[in-house]
Amino acid sequence: MAPPTSASARPLSLPLTVPLSCHRSHLLPAPNARLLPRRRVALAPTRPGATLLSSLSDAREEEEDESGFYEEDEQQEFEDEEEQGYDGENEELVEVGYVSGAHGVRGDVLVTPRTDFPELRLATPGTRWLRARAAGKQQVREFELVRGRAHTGKKSWIVSFDGVNNLDEARQIVGSAVLVKARDRPEIEDDEFYSLDLVGMRVIVKDTGKLVGTVGQVFNFGGGDLLQVIMGSSEGTAVDPDSENQDSISSREHVWIPFAEDIVPDVDMASREMRITPPKGLLELNSRADKRSKKERRAMEWKDRKRFQRRVIAGKKVLSEMDQVHVLEGLVSGDKVQKASLAEQIGSIDFQLFRHAVHCVSKQIESSSMNLLANSSLSRKKMIKIPYKTLINLGDKAEHAFSTEFKNGLDILLKSKAAIVLVRNSSDSDTEFLSLLNSFSELMKVVENKVSPPLIVIAPAGHVESVRKCLVENDYFGFDTQKVWVLEELELPVVSICSEGNRKKVLMKSPWEIIKKPTGSGAIFSLLLSNKILETLNEMGVQYTQICSSSNRPIIGHPLLFGAVASRGADVGIQVSKTGETLDDFDVILSIDQLNKMCRDVTQIRFSARSEQNVHVEHVDGQWVAVQPELANSHRLHAEVTSVLDSCAPDKLCVMEIVEQ
Repeated sequence: MAPPTSASARPLSLPLTVPLSCHRSHLLPAPNARLLPRRRVALAPTRPGATLLSSLSDAREEEEDESGFYEEDEQQEFEDEEEQGYDGENEELVEVGYVSGAHGVRGDVLVTPRTDFPELRLATPGTRWLRARAAGKQQVREFELVRGRAHTGKKSWIVSFDGVNNLDEARQIVGSAVLVKARDRPEIEDDEFYSLDLVGMRVIVKDTGKLVGTVGQVFNFGGGDLLQVIMGSSEGTAVDPDSENQDSISSREHVWIPFAEDIVPDVDMASREMRITPPKGLLELNSRADKRSKKERRAMEWKDRKRFQRRVIAGKKVLSEMDQVHVLEGLVSGDKVQKASLAEQIGSIDFQLFRHAVHCVSKQIESSSMNLLANSSLSRKKMIKIPYKTLINLGDKAEHAFSTEFKNGLDILLKSKAAIVLVRNSSDSDTEFLSLLNSFSELMKVVENKVSPPLIVIAPAGHVESVRKCLVENDYFGFDTQKVWVLEELELPVVSICSEGNRKKVLMKSPWEIIKKPTGSGAIFSLLLSNKILETLNEMGVQYTQICSSSNRPIIGHPLLFGAVASRGADVGIQVSKTGETLDDFDVILSIDQLNKMCRDVTQIRFSARSEQNVHVEHVDGQWVAVQPELANSHRLHAEVTSVLDSCAPDKLCVMEIVEQ
């Protein structure tokens, strides 16, 4: 079974995190595997042609490429970095935390842990090493950790180092990485594994004995541990992500396998084999099916990198223009992987939408569409009251008051002139979502000819993979697999409520991680445009698109609803209810002209500010300081799809109410 169509023109290799029960053998980060800031997985890039950094090797390749993320002078500076001051004979050091700020006036510092053993690493006296960047060089110095303790109420530790005795000396080591020897890793239980020990293991299908490949790397993107399995790797061959004499792991054919007990039941460290029982469609669902030659693949990857580099450079320019230079501080500190991670986050921001959202919130330009709808006498006059019984009796051949609308809508569906955008809410269960799509499948069975309109599902980050799995296991509910997209909902940076000069400041979770939050249904239009789906719908000749939330329990793809809007020559059809649903519940039908208008002109979307409380770090006097707010301190930028009403002429609006009768 083919996977849902990617929004990119070429196949993408994307991590799959199926929400299954955790493996009984807890997977611990390898002692030399740094914990990256949390990274969201999208089924499709948020901008056209985006290269998703889905592995550490991607990040290294992007950073080390001769045309890297940064301008030439910056890139050369980064490439000239060398570790100095540590004379251990090839003794490998690994990061277990970083100094995020000073604490008090006696030389104590705050350390943010990057280890599963913070008490051992940050509270046990002994030798540690601090790595910092100075004069373009990476310098590693040895320190004695005197004492450490957890910081009450904060996700950090208060640490004292010998020789750091006052505030000025503490500030000098802020931003340094705390290192330990790789060989000093703690003992673990028999049913626990270090991720590094899994690399190079053969992966075999338990039932058939078929070799799938070799574990290349292990990741955790927030939804569970993932094995990146290199397809067709030779038996017992470990994959070195740092090797310069092989293709990058990301460009080789591979699949993502969740390290969950019901998928990976047997792990034999002695024979270096693990046997898997993959659910139906798992290996086909997320495998990289790129069969192009090495030369063609490298050429395409080079073009994608160049596009991504241009977006990062443009993003840095916009951030500077918006007086958000603190976001860029992480690009000149930390290691290469951290810098690449921050660059990726910058490159994935829809800056056109972000600037408009900040403008709306700063000027308090909000949508008045729902109030206008409620108070408009014209909309009440044009309201269509459709009996619920008429909707559910689709197979009834008898004439009724809406027979004309029904015939018009059926003609639209049969001629493939309709599309559906379904927005899944995080509060909906998999069962509810399954029921919703089953209802469409049953509805289409009543239609004599097979109807398969384009389907775009937009889901929160934690639900993208479960949506894909649901589609595969149910044969796409009758939809054409080549006309199905699954996208992750768009996120924008969270900004401060107020700041100096009334400037809203982007909040940072760490020097290398931007705090982002979902933007709401109003960002649908930007997603359709950036993923080139709008272009595809126009090429298909689509005339009307239904956009609805799953929590609204909509009737998906009903001919009568499309026909009601088309028969009245409306650009916008909207369902209203007397039950008082929230703004997160919506069901609208847009003409292709209105959809093009909303997608191509970002100023048509109205944003509001939703107050939130967010722990973050601030760059103050050259150092990063952790901030634990007691009250709401930030705004999440939010837009509703119903802001489409602001740009719709009253005589082009069709209001529908489903009534019990």
